[in-house]
Amino acid sequence: MDISLGGNIQTPQIKNHTATLYNKKLYVFGGYDGKKNHSQLRIFDTETLKWIKAKRAGGNPPPGRNGHTATLVGKFIEFDEQQFNFAFIDHKLYILGGWLGQGPLAADDMHILDLINFKWLDFNVKGLPPGPCNMHTADSYNNKIYVFRGGDGKDYLNDLHELDTINLQWTKVTQNGACPPPRANHSSAVVKQHLYIFGGWDGSKRLNDLYMLNLDSMTWIQVIVEGESPAPRAGMSLCNVDNKLYLFGGSGPHAYCFNDLYSFDPEQSRWTQCDNFSNPDKQPKARAGHSKTLVDSRLFIIGGSYGQDYLKDVYILDTDPCPQFSFQNTSKSKLLKGIREYTNKEEFSDIVFIVEGRKFYAHKLILSLLSEKFRVMFTNGMMESKQKEIEIQNISYPVFSSIMHYLYTGDFHFGADTEGQELSLDYMFEFLRVSDEYILEDVKMNCEEYLINILNTENYSLINDMADMYNAERLKEYCNWYYRRHSTQFAADSCMSNVDNIDYDD
Repeated sequence: MDISLGGNIQTPQIKNHTATLYNKKLYVFGGYDGKKNHSQLRIFDTETLKWIKAKRAGGNPPPGRNGHTATLVGKFIEFDEQQFNFAFIDHKLYILGGWLGQGPLAADDMHILDLINFKWLDFNVKGLPPGPCNMHTADSYNNKIYVFRGGDGKDYLNDLHELDTINLQWTKVTQNGACPPPRANHSSAVVKQHLYIFGGWDGSKRLNDLYMLNLDSMTWIQVIVEGESPAPRAGMSLCNVDNKLYLFGGSGPHAYCFNDLYSFDPEQSRWTQCDNFSNPDKQPKARAGHSKTLVDSRLFIIGGSYGQDYLKDVYILDTDPCPQFSFQNTSKSKLLKGIREYTNKEEFSDIVFIVEGRKFYAHKLILSLLSEKFRVMFTNGMMESKQKEIEIQNISYPVFSSIMHYLYTGDFHFGADTEGQELSLDYMFEFLRVSDEYILEDVKMNCEEYLINILNTENYSLINDMADMYNAERLKEYCNWYYRRHSTQFAADSCMSNVDNIDYDD
């Protein structure tokens, strides 16, 4: 979806910038607006969907540039049980290379922003840096940054460099296997221990090949794709979403730009064109040189250009949207208007249920039409088919009465005959159990809808277990989605629970 942004700060009109996620905010740096390079560090809040005014970072900021990379690396500090020091993450943003707008070659500098203290750092680096690089890629894996150099402002390259961010040491990597040919303006992403390189420009043509590097063995292979690949392009975006590659946009021949979305499944080795943008009114404009950043399951697409048209927009695509259900009554049309008048009426009844010592008058034909459980009970020579009275076990009278009212009227309300009983979870689970046992899909659907609306991190585990136990497929699907969207909070709650359970000596 395209979002209308509030606040006084406007979306920058830039391309070839970077947008990096940290603490639920996108840190947007650099870029080119058609006239000049930008050096401003901008911050976009992914929760309020507003640009926020960033304070000036300490230290010496890098000069304006475009075509650089910005790579986030986090180092975990161990938990010291004796000193009672909690673990935290040391996050730093590494800015590398780009085009400064002057000189024959691209920039060869590196800048490090300490995001916790919000300060540009002074540092000394060991080893031989990659050298000038522009329209390259840089990806993080195991506290190291891997730079596939791309162009240096003069030539197209395919050398690979490794930065050990713990020791701040550069190493040129010895590559094995089928290395990608030289290129620039390609895209990359890491899936598990594999670095993928897609497409780009080799100086004469645009590419759509896909290469994979095993970062443990440093061995390249060219991926043999099943079926069709996206059209050759450069300046597209690529990122990892649930161990699949998501590709958007890019520029093709004759400055033609794309606004298509593809996903690549490494296990099937197949590209699939996605239909997430099936509504033209909600589809981003074609572009290249944009940024695309994953936030939980949402892709935030910012800026870019189509030829000389520099864009200033933010689009959001949810790759794992909340399931949408149609809660419609399917049995109401089956009931005759006059039937509701005979709910729990002795007249014409041919069966009596005894529930918690109380009688409920019913009619076999009506119940058999709407419940497979009752139909079987009253046919096939079952013992109940010959009885005038049947005692119901393990169901409370309010629940049984509410369900019988539903069968006679087609309308279901939890409070139809609850006798003032509170709608507790135990009460809801009884409805869910009975609806499953008596094969009453509409009752189950109402239970699922109610439980979906009250689901939270505190009752998630219990509701998820009940969904499994009573075959509540819609509720189970929603629980799975809820867990994915709140996995960080669940992990934090689990961590704090473990800390609370630690016994400390006085």
